[in-house]
Amino acid sequence: MPRWFSIIVLAAVLVIGLHTVVSFYQPTLAPWGRPPTDFVKAPGSNPLDKAGHGNVAGSHQLPVPVEGNTPSTSQPGPVGHKVEEVEETGPKGHEILLLVGSNGQSRSNIEGMEDMVRQNRQQYAELHGLSPHLLFSYFGPGLMVGYDFTWANFSEYRVGIAHPVWSKVPALKDAFNKHPQAKWIWWLDLDAIIMTPEVSLTTHLLSPAALYSKLRKGEAYHLHGPDNPGIYHTAETPDPNQINMLISGDHNGINAGSFFLRRSAWTDMFLDLWLDPYYVERDVPGQEQDAIIHMMEHHAFVREHVGIVPQRALNAYSEGGEDMKWQPKDLVVHFAGCW
Repeated sequence: MPRWFSIIVLAAVLVIGLHTVVSFYQPTLAPWGRPPTDFVKAPGSNPLDKAGHGNVAGSHQLPVPVEGNTPSTSQPGPVGHKVEEVEETGPKGHEILLLVGSNGQSRSNIEGMEDMVRQNRQQYAELHGLSPHLLFSYFGPGLMVGYDFTWANFSEYRVGIAHPVWSKVPALKDAFNKHPQAKWIWWLDLDAIIMTPEVSLTTHLLSPAALYSKLRKGEAYHLHGPDNPGIYHTAETPDPNQINMLISGDHNGINAGSFFLRRSAWTDMFLDLWLDPYYVERDVPGQEQDAIIHMMEHHAFVREHVGIVPQRALNAYSEGGEDMKWQPKDLVVHFAGCW
């Protein structure tokens, strides 16, 4: 190999490496949160149906922000979360955290299921690293930055005597605190498998353009399933920068087996409200996801920041109709209830 060719290759590698370092350490401008006066739009937008499911007047209403009053520098949120400006490209790899949890008492008869799920998540996270093997060989493992992944031991996050599924809420709060670089957390239940690892979460869902394209718009969405009351009229033209939770549903309504949460002051408040004893201590079959449905149904400040996407976008099932059952190229298959 000519000496001049080797010099060119080395120079190119150094330039790419320097760009990676700068991109990693420079402040990220992204809509991960907004000051408290900016997380609720004007009252009356996106109402529920008028059959007794509207807002309680004045409940959780906050002042409407003055246009152009968004701060230009990062500010601490209620628990140290940052409030930052808008980025059009979406989160970088290391700003996405994959989270799964278990109490080690799986009901599945699949031997070694937890180890397989852990490997599935870890491989997916590593696949979306920012640095190719060439850079790894020159600069070491420190630049192999992809999605982050963590496993929550539910025994460390028990919520009194409540059902173990409630442990996901304190686990989420702790994950945001322990991973300050995370701008989005993807909660994916133990009984779900990532089937199409080449799918990038940013281009698939989390960039503003992708998020807007996936949101269900202008629909009468049945929060409790098609045969039950509680219709949420989704916005015709939603603002993706106002969406702090992405979730989908099945034939029973909203399903909390797979969802995304954005770091924000709204998310701090939502996680606190989610653990209200009123929800935790209720004897309802849907447990924590029934709490989400109740909050969306009765609190404008919640539903206006929750984006509903088609089920197969992030929570396809192993069986069901065309809109529910996993198809090739879908990101996830969820064997709901098999954990």
